[in-house]
Amino acid sequence: MWGPGVPTQLIAPGSLADDIASKTRTKALASRKSGNLIGSIRSQGPVVTAGLGAVYYGFIDFGGSVGKGRTIKRKYTKTGRYLFPSVQEIGIRKQVESTIDNATKGLQ
Repeated sequence: MWGPGVPTQLIAPGSLADDIASKTRTKALASRKSGNLIGSIRSQGPVVTAGLGAVYYGFIDFGGSVGKGRTIKRKYTKTGRYLFPSVQEIGIRKQVESTIDNATKGLQ
């Protein structure tokens, strides 16, 4: 689950973490306003982390409502816009589907 200061994490099988992080950074370039979001997408061993140092990562990737009175809205998407679509393109979707379901329970 994500929230302010909570990074999104994914454990990738084998050595795919570097590929996933690279593809995710490329996708995130499209909504770039600063380098903080892109710089927060990292891989170390089998773990891909996004959002450490960019507390708004979850909002940018998944959408939802934030701000005072939840007045700032971005269309919610269960699969996200950057991290999980990158996983799907690399071809390991089935191994992380349960991660997506667990991470997005109750976010609508």
